[in-house]
Amino acid sequence: MSQTITGVPISGMPLSTYKGSLLIPAVDTSLSLNLQNVSIAASGLMLGTGFQVASFATNIAASGAYQSNATLLNTQVNVVTSVSASGGVILPTVLPGSIVRVFHVDSISGSTLSVYPPLGQAIALLGMNYPSGMIYGQANDFNYLGSNQWYIK
Repeated sequence: MSQTITGVPISGMPLSTYKGSLLIPAVDTSLSLNLQNVSIAASGLMLGTGFQVASFATNIAASGAYQSNATLLNTQVNVVTSVSASGGVILPTVLPGSIVRVFHVDSISGSTLSVYPPLGQAIALLGMNYPSGMIYGQANDFNYLGSNQWYIK
C-alpha cells in the first residue's frame, strides 16, 4: 500500500490526518524516512539525548475576561508573562493523551490567570466551559483524556 503526501510516497503504512496534522501509527521497529526538500517540525520528536522536544512559547499575554476572547494557547509548554485584570488563556484542541503545561509568571499584576478549556469541554469538576484559576508562580499540567474532559496534575 502506498500513500502520497504532497508528492511524497510513503509505503506500507496506514496514514490518517487529524486537524491538518499527519498521524503515523506507532510501529515496533524503528521508522526510517528518506525525504528530500521536506520540513519536519521537531515538536514531539525524540532526539539523541533521549528527551522529548515540546513546542514552547514564552511572553504570552493573557487577555480577555471570557472564554470567547481569551488568548489561545498553541504550544505544549506555555509561559504566561502578562495577565490583564480577569485575563485568561484557552487550551488548544488536542488529541486524547495530550498534556499542555502552563506557567503563570506575571509577578507585576498580581492577577489570577483564568485557564479555559476549548468550547464545549470541561476542566476537572468545574463544569463545561468554566476556567481554572492559577495564581502567580503556579505551573499546571492540563491533561486531556478525551470525552471533552481535562484534568489538572
